[in-house]
Amino acid sequence: MNLNRNETRESVKTNLAFTEEKDKPYVEYALAKGLSKAAILWRHIFRNALITVFSNLQYLFWFMLSNLLVAEYLFNMHGFFWFLYGQLQAPEVVAIGLAMLFLPFYIVDVAGKRVIAYLTGIERGVA
Repeated sequence: MNLNRNETRESVKTNLAFTEEKDKPYVEYALAKGLSKAAILWRHIFRNALITVFSNLQYLFWFMLSNLLVAEYLFNMHGFFWFLYGQLQAPEVVAIGLAMLFLPFYIVDVAGKRVIAYLTGIERGVA
């Protein structure tokens, strides 16, 4: 039950980021200029809300890992951490397992930061 409440909290944060951006004055100004809602959503709201979402991504990753460990222990499930714990005598298996866990999240984090830099214009020196 704790998992659902915390997962809901993260989706509420994401929804709140979009709602906060939608209520800002520059969105009203863009609507008054006659821009379409889709253009405002993609060019302004999505771009600015993405910064908030990706800044919480590392927190969400560590939260998911800790909940996975607790869920495996409480429900006696033989999952990823059970496998790693059983392989402590073989450090290369543990190293490969942890690399397979952390590398995709690291790649997503780096790619997200690059996308944010591109969308906000920091990469081009526009900001």
